[in-house]
Amino acid sequence: MPGSNPHYVQQVVKRREAGVRPEVWTDFEVDVSAHTYTDGTAASGKTYIYRVKGLRGNGRGGTSGRAAVTVP
Repeated sequence: MPGSNPHYVQQVVKRREAGVRPEVWTDFEVDVSAHTYTDGTAASGKTYIYRVKGLRGNGRGGTSGRAAVTVP
């Protein structure tokens, strides 16, 4: 999880709707030390794919694996 890496200066949660083409990712900047995220803009009944990207001061960093979430 990027929130646990002390070298990251920025953290971004990326979201796209599953099954929609072309893939359009929406970025949400979150606190660099965050270990959880709640998406208050997700619509009921839809499935989303999430990734987390951590960035160092040079603009490079790592991206997590994907997680699929269906909103009840």
